Amino acid sequence: MPKRASAQVDVTPLVDVSFLLLIFFITTMQFKPPERVSVDLPLSRSEIHIPDTDTIILTVDAAGRLFISTERIVDAVELAPEDALGAIRTWRGRYPQAVVVLRGDRDAEFGLISDVMGALAESETPRFNLMTDLKRGAS
Repeated sequence: MPKRASAQVDVTPLVDVSFLLLIFFITTMQFKPPERVSVDLPLSRSEIHIPDTDTIILTVDAAGRLFISTERIVDAVELAPEDALGAIRTWRGRYPQAVVVLRGDRDAEFGLISDVMGALAESETPRFNLMTDLKRGAS
């Protein structure tokens, strides 16, 4: 019987291309969209997770500016505090099943946060989540 010639395949180029693709995707991928409004959240021990989709986010920064957006924070719209009630009603009409989240900077005035909470109550949104950072350490 004649001997069969074995074919050898060099996989070195395949490994090189695989690693190049891996490096390309890692360096170009954005895990989280850049935040237009940066806030320093207060600390808490609550571990309730906020959904990643179907959210309406009200943000109050340290300077007292008020923003409203969806989970894509890059589409945040700045509001005047007196326009909060109308904006909340409009956004709740657009996204009726959305969970409302209030992100308040720890250095923001409590009066403004209280006014936003009052606007939420007036717009018939008595249930909302306060976004905080998880405090780690001894209890």
